[in-house]
Amino acid sequence: MCILILVDSPAQQETRDILSDSGFDVAVAESLSEFASSLREPGIDAILLDISQTDSQCLDLFQNMRALSHDLPIVVFSVNDDKAEALEFIRNGAQDYLVKGVASREALQRCLEYS
Repeated sequence: MCILILVDSPAQQETRDILSDSGFDVAVAESLSEFASSLREPGIDAILLDISQTDSQCLDLFQNMRALSHDLPIVVFSVNDDKAEALEFIRNGAQDYLVKGVASREALQRCLEYS
């Protein structure tokens, strides 16, 4: 299973390592243009939006991703433990919203496999 990760900071190696260690193939995009290019490659099964900041631009970014990715499931992985924000992402089409430091490695792995 191949997971495409869109990260908002190049320093977010931990998430990539977790997924690789869990047996996923991982493709990384550090910009929306890289993300769009990666979607042209065959074999992407799900998308992980790894956000370390919390602001309204993240929802805009998600909506742009949603438009580009068509039917691929998108899981949001955020530092923000905010129910209102999580519900907003879900209402806009996210498969799930997981909180870093709260969701276990196993929960992240299961969420991506089930998506």
